[in-house]
Amino acid sequence: LAGSGGLKARATRVDRSQLLHSLRQQIEDHEVRKTSERKAELDEERRFLHHVHSELRLHNKYTRAAELAKQRDLLMAWERDGHIRNLQKLRNRGTGAMKDYTQRVFMRSGQHTL
Repeated sequence: LAGSGGLKARATRVDRSQLLHSLRQQIEDHEVRKTSERKAELDEERRFLHHVHSELRLHNKYTRAAELAKQRDLLMAWERDGHIRNLQKLRNRGTGAMKDYTQRVFMRSGQHTL
């Protein structure tokens, strides 16, 4: 052979059954490798979807907590506004009526401030 450093390639004769066996083994190895790769891909997709689902649940909890806090603040403001209106109505009756009202409100609700 020219350019091969004087080495001659030796032809080996492979019979048909050896060739068939080798081909079948290659096909089987390829199928096993592809199955393993597909399983790894599916596992990774499953982990990713689980992560996304967890993040979505966490986001929904934070959103719900913010909504509840806003609702609580609005309710407290509405109740406080009602108490102030009631105290303004009682102002003409004197401080005793206002004091009685605030004591009744505090005892009923367990609040310490309006």
